[in-house]
Amino acid sequence: MRSLDVFFLFIFLSLSTHSLQAQLSRFSRIYSGGGSMSADNSDIRLSATPATQYFLGRKVSFGGQMQINGSFNRGLQLVVAEPELRFYFNPDHFRTQWFAFSRGHFGVYTKESEQLDIPFILSGGLGILAHLGDGLVWESTFYVSFHQEPVSSFFEYPAFFL
Repeated sequence: MRSLDVFFLFIFLSLSTHSLQAQLSRFSRIYSGGGSMSADNSDIRLSATPATQYFLGRKVSFGGQMQINGSFNRGLQLVVAEPELRFYFNPDHFRTQWFAFSRGHFGVYTKESEQLDIPFILSGGLGILAHLGDGLVWESTFYVSFHQEPVSSFFEYPAFFL
């Protein structure tokens, strides 16, 4: 179990909150990631979200992100895969690119027995990439989500993510 903690810490530290700019052309890639750390009741919780986009053409990309959560005392607790398909409206614009996207949310692994029923979530919406400088991009999205849970299904209120 200790090796999982070291592996998870390595992933968390290597994926700081940054984005790399990629030219929007066929076979290009965008890599990004995020992470957080919080302390609670003598335990340190870590979260990492590595992400990538691979361009199938000038206007279409496929990719997604992984959500990885764990703590020092309990080890790896949750892994979620979120595949995503994007269509870019203006890939040739230098400063900003608008896109429409669809994303799924699938639970891959959970350690807690009460969390075995991870809901399936399907999201769709609009987003924008704003180039801030060489190799730095700001991404914002506006989307709606449909949740399919074991007991019920529902639409979530629209959300805005910076």
